[in-house]
Amino acid sequence: MKRIAIAAAVLVMAAPAVAAIGERIAAPVGGVSIEKPAGWSVLPPDEALRNIRSIDFDTPGASRALRGPLITLTKYPLSRPGVNPTVKINYHNFPAARELGPDGVAKLMVDDLRRSLGEITILDAPSALQVSGMPAGHLRVGYTLRRGEAAVPTISEIWVVLRGSGFFVIGAGYAPDEPAATHGEIEAAVASVKIEAQ
Repeated sequence: MKRIAIAAAVLVMAAPAVAAIGERIAAPVGGVSIEKPAGWSVLPPDEALRNIRSIDFDTPGASRALRGPLITLTKYPLSRPGVNPTVKINYHNFPAARELGPDGVAKLMVDDLRRSLGEITILDAPSALQVSGMPAGHLRVGYTLRRGEAAVPTISEIWVVLRGSGFFVIGAGYAPDEPAATHGEIEAAVASVKIEAQ
């Protein structure tokens, strides 16, 4: 079975720059878009990739295998210390996803997160729901994100939406003590996701 490399809601696939349509941000491929929360920024794919590769993973070479997400939204500039709330969208080509279903793919991600990040705590076990009117899987985990000497508690939420021969992953990362207003912004952004039917 193909290994699904997801870590810290780090979502893989090379992508050209995104196009902003007012406050709706559309990926140049894949037919996916999201509403950017007011005050948030769009991180260019090359900058998102540099940021992802600065994470210390437990799996040797994991950061070198990763590519930038289709869309990355950040609440604060990357220079801000601590966990910067982010929402990322990517697509994985994984034909077996159809037989597993979106919550089955989310279950696979738990094992991959453990390999990539070490110790994780499952806060919300993989479950079924809907995103953009389509069946989706969801999970929420806590872990310690490491970058050099820094180690910060982090929470990641992952939504999986099947499409074509693979699936979209929508990931959100934030600090455990993030204000309720930020949670509201993330929830509204995920609720705004539109995925074109095939």
